[in-house]
Amino acid sequence: MSMNVSSLLKIIKKTKQELADYAGITPDSIRGYEKGEHQPPLDVCIKMAEFLGCSLERLADWETDKIIDKRILQGDKLKLVEEVLNLESEKVSSVLAFIELLNKEKK
Repeated sequence: MSMNVSSLLKIIKKTKQELADYAGITPDSIRGYEKGEHQPPLDVCIKMAEFLGCSLERLADWETDKIIDKRILQGDKLKLVEEVLNLESEKVSSVLAFIELLNKEKK
């Protein structure tokens, strides 16, 4: 997966250094993510999406059809996953926190 960072930075008139400072990473890390050389942890993705004002899907330039096996997920479950992928990063953080809470309660 390569990331769609440079074009988003141009839109908001910010630099890789500003993004790196906000996300707690280096500009070299961002370049590596853009080239697909390595993948950022989820918390870094969320910070980057917050800074850029976009969804995680847009940041990663994902195509939902390529990352969801529609043979496994169908109907309401598929719709729910697609909706979560299209959320802004702040809301994705809330969904992930809620899932973590539910998993802790199950134990």
